[in-house]
Amino acid sequence: TNGAVKLTWDRYEADTFAEGYALYHREPGSSGPYQRIDTVNKLDDTTYTHTGLNTANKRNSYRLVVYNQCGDTSAFSETHTTIDLEATNRNLEIQLDWSAYEGFFVYGYDVERATDDGQWETITFLTRDTSLTDSTVQCGKRYTYRVIAYDRTGNSAYSDTLVRQAFDTIRPAEPELISASVSRTGPGNGAARLDWQASPAPDLAACILERRSADRSTYQVIDTIPGASSSYRDAGLNTSGQPYTYRLRAIDSCGNLSSAYTDPHRTIHLGADGISEAVSLDWTAYQGDQVVSYQVLRNDSLLYRLPGDSTRKLDQ
Repeated sequence: TNGAVKLTWDRYEADTFAEGYALYHREPGSSGPYQRIDTVNKLDDTTYTHTGLNTANKRNSYRLVVYNQCGDTSAFSETHTTIDLEATNRNLEIQLDWSAYEGFFVYGYDVERATDDGQWETITFLTRDTSLTDSTVQCGKRYTYRVIAYDRTGNSAYSDTLVRQAFDTIRPAEPELISASVSRTGPGNGAARLDWQASPAPDLAACILERRSADRSTYQVIDTIPGASSSYRDAGLNTSGQPYTYRLRAIDSCGNLSSAYTDPHRTIHLGADGISEAVSLDWTAYQGDQVVSYQVLRNDSLLYRLPGDSTRKLDQ
């Protein structure tokens, strides 16, 4: 009941003895007669604000008459009925629907939105439709909406305003971990490089990276990586002494976690022992993809190409 409607009209010129205007209102949902709400006693005053109204999901209708010094009144003006705006929250979108403005021929509707900074921006201009789905919202953000009807001469009429906070309950799809490779060998200064394909979630916020070393039975979170990233260098490792296993999980802007982790990927740990004019090589099998073959290189030169189930080779 704290809503208000502002009325504007053109100055009446047809009767030189005209004195003022009588304003009439009909309650939302009523089919009864219009009730006189006030009188504007100056002909040059062409605006009036009607307060104490329920403008939330309600349409208010108005019309006026002109009276003169003799007490005569004109015919009623055209009836003008306010726009009723409704907004429905859905996952990462807000559905807007509104009633058509009645009172002048509507050339089009401006649909406007404001955020916490209070600055209004036009989402779109529609010439016929009275509905719009705003799918550009961000989770957790509050948005205020309004619709403005225009005729071809620039006259306008505003709807009520509605506030909605965007949400999302859909879990993001998990990313796809592509590879986990040792990029530096060392007892405490080693490093591994990870590459993945990001989750296709539209509101992806980050990927949570977890690691498990050979001497641990559980994973530990080692970093939260911004959603646009697709690679990571994990440093300070003992890559000369053990392999490391990694997995990723996506998180969106609403805090929803992907229902599953990526398939784990484990780096290859290579061991070598000298045996009487030969070197015995053995390694941990790569985990994460089906291995078709292993290539054994020495000083960047290819020595052997071995089947994917191989984990040792004697280099003579």
